[in-house]
Amino acid sequence: EALTQGAAWSSALLLNLNQPAYARVNFDQTRYGDREIQIAAINRLKQTVRDAASADPSLLPAFVELAVSDALGYKSSSGDGGLDGSIRYDKFSSPSLQNAANALDRIQSKIVRQTEVTYADLVAYAGGQAIEAVGGPKVAVQLGREDAKSAGTGGDSSVAASFESGDVAALRK
Repeated sequence: EALTQGAAWSSALLLNLNQPAYARVNFDQTRYGDREIQIAAINRLKQTVRDAASADPSLLPAFVELAVSDALGYKSSSGDGGLDGSIRYDKFSSPSLQNAANALDRIQSKIVRQTEVTYADLVAYAGGQAIEAVGGPKVAVQLGREDAKSAGTGGDSSVAASFESGDVAALRK
């Protein structure tokens, strides 16, 4: 059921592609060093996320939901928020989301011994890997996000609330 709900949300979001997106993008292209070090960091990240998902496949839809929920924290009025890792400060009523957030914390703790991966990059990458793992398209995830220092102040709340409640029809508006 969770995979079906995730597919419905993804479809609803894709239906809104005819609307322009006005997001500010700030990536530190040098965060992970030269190209060789970046590739090594990506490979470690990919393997660690896949290992966690193999051990507990229920993490896959929750990884996607965490990434999208974090991205929906973007405030069009100020250009702040978005996929910045601020979701790590949220309290989840859903056990599956809390389990996924805990898994990302464990992944980051494991990876940080080898490379300093931001939580924002980890959330984005885990969401992309989850889509790919269930047969979706390959998702190219740009690394180099800076982590939020505190909880997000919320983005366009009607969109975020519709997503979190599973109200797919509201997302089409």
